[in-house]
Amino acid sequence: MKLRTVLIAVVVLVVALVATGAAIILSMDFNQYRPVIASEVEAATGRQLNLAGEIDVAVSLVPTVTVENVSFANADWGSRPEMVTVERLEVEMELLPLITGEIRVKRVVLAGTDILLETDENGRPNWVFAEGEGAETAAPAEATSGPTRLPTVNSVAIENASLTYRDGATGQSHTIALSKLSAEASDATSPIEIALEGALNDQPITLAGSVGAVQNLLADQPFPVDLSGRAGGATFSVEGEVAQPKSGQGMALNL
Repeated sequence: MKLRTVLIAVVVLVVALVATGAAIILSMDFNQYRPVIASEVEAATGRQLNLAGEIDVAVSLVPTVTVENVSFANADWGSRPEMVTVERLEVEMELLPLITGEIRVKRVVLAGTDILLETDENGRPNWVFAEGEGAETAAPAEATSGPTRLPTVNSVAIENASLTYRDGATGQSHTIALSKLSAEASDATSPIEIALEGALNDQPITLAGSVGAVQNLLADQPFPVDLSGRAGGATFSVEGEVAQPKSGQGMALNL
């Protein structure tokens, strides 16, 4: 068989696969999966995910799923019901892996985001989730064996957001207005590259550098930090690691 024939056959196969994937996506009503998505999130975190808006899909070689009015519940002891609210959520996915059931997310965009990070009077943070809680109320998953395979996410971008940190012991809180925040990694085992622009108490702040991999965070393993920035006219850097990133314990950081 000639090389030219082989190349043509490969091209035809790729086109056919892309067409098949596009047909699958076009034929799906993603809104019917909202309860399933919410149940899976609650089973994994013990928190409710509310997808209030319609789910729209733009089909291309990199399909984009958009949903508006998204919220993620806060801890039951929190100062407000929602830990995160998002006006618009966009998810760009690779097309071909979807055919085999693998989810590879190229980019996640969160616009109009309000994030609350807080601790209770004993120092317990609201970003530590009760894994497995809610599983009994979630959609039946007994038929699946082994742990849920998380999607690969390469890039996360947050636009026009506010990030508030509240100390439950002192009652003090600080809010950062984020004009832009990006986090990128090639896979779950790679360091996350971070870039941030915003304002803290009306003073410009920038931050850039890297932190540990998502896998380290989920496994509560040592989480390296290497960041530098500028705030209030001062330049600073933070380098070291956090032994237990989920609880924020075991910090060994040089400022």
